[in-house]
Amino acid sequence: YTGLLSLNSVDRKVVTVEDPIEYQLPGVNQIQVKPQIGLNFASLLRSILRQDPDVIMVGEIRDIETAQIAVQAALTGHLVLSTVHTNSAAATISRLRDMGLEDYLLTAVLRGILAQRLVRRLCHACRRPEPAAPELVARFRLDRGGDPAPVLHHPVGCAQCRNTGYRGRLAIAEFLQPTPAIERLIFSRADQSEIERAAVEGGMVTMFDAGLEAALAGETTIEEVTRSIRTDA
Repeated sequence: YTGLLSLNSVDRKVVTVEDPIEYQLPGVNQIQVKPQIGLNFASLLRSILRQDPDVIMVGEIRDIETAQIAVQAALTGHLVLSTVHTNSAAATISRLRDMGLEDYLLTAVLRGILAQRLVRRLCHACRRPEPAAPELVARFRLDRGGDPAPVLHHPVGCAQCRNTGYRGRLAIAEFLQPTPAIERLIFSRADQSEIERAAVEGGMVTMFDAGLEAALAGETTIEEVTRSIRTDA
């Protein structure tokens, strides 16, 4: 929705297909999916293409039919935004492949993949700073920024956070932008670990590393990061 708001303007026609519509966006044509009467993502997407939109948002790509229509829309000059349920940005490519999308179509239309998780934000009124334990520093390489004694914050609890130690949530994200090297990997049917490695070499910060940076900044805890982002940590 943040992306749609930034793209929305009086001279740009934005149409969405959603299930459900979670927020009403002024100036955006939002359509609710209703399979009971034949209004699914694929059928609505076909109808939308006849309305000459500039930007199309598909709430979720769930099957090959929806994926193919979204790709055709992108190939004909429309900006298409959508979501896919995966564990990481690189895993999105594998997921679309598994649906049956051809590699040459992926490289032709893919412009960026944003993956994110929400973690609890520490309450700034009561969080407690402590030097990071040596085993945590070694395990997660917390001294990578050059600080030999990194500090981590821990939840305490106060009236402002209702004694939970946390107040609000924080988005931890990674953004994969296809490069020629990544496109070659897609064509060669490389797995998601190879694609992610190439993206990191090209400058991408993984969600887990972004989470560690947030923990070092005192915004969340290491426990929140490992719970929400990496289960094998």
